[in-house]
Amino acid sequence: MKAGTPLEVPGYGVATSSKFNFNSSGGWAGWSVPTGTVALGAKIISPGHKITDFAVFKPAGPSQVFPHYTFGATEYGWVLQAKTGTALSNVQIEVYYANQDALTSTSMPGY
Repeated sequence: MKAGTPLEVPGYGVATSSKFNFNSSGGWAGWSVPTGTVALGAKIISPGHKITDFAVFKPAGPSQVFPHYTFGATEYGWVLQAKTGTALSNVQIEVYYANQDALTSTSMPGY
């Protein structure tokens, strides 16, 4: 395995969300990663859903405020908002994370 692949980053893990339902009003949802870790990325794992279904699909960090939730002072995660007019059921995501202190240019080239 070459240096910098996710399995070599200390604390690397995957957080799987519960299933979210969105009505057509552009609802919000999100998922936090464990304390002491930072979100590296996410993907939609529920069948039939795609990134184009969402107006927002992005990482979130400490003290960020969203209509549905305010992240804590040391909290990281991922947030998503369905496009207005799009009703979605059973949306599920995976959020990839690693120890916050482990992320350096040596552990992940380009970081």
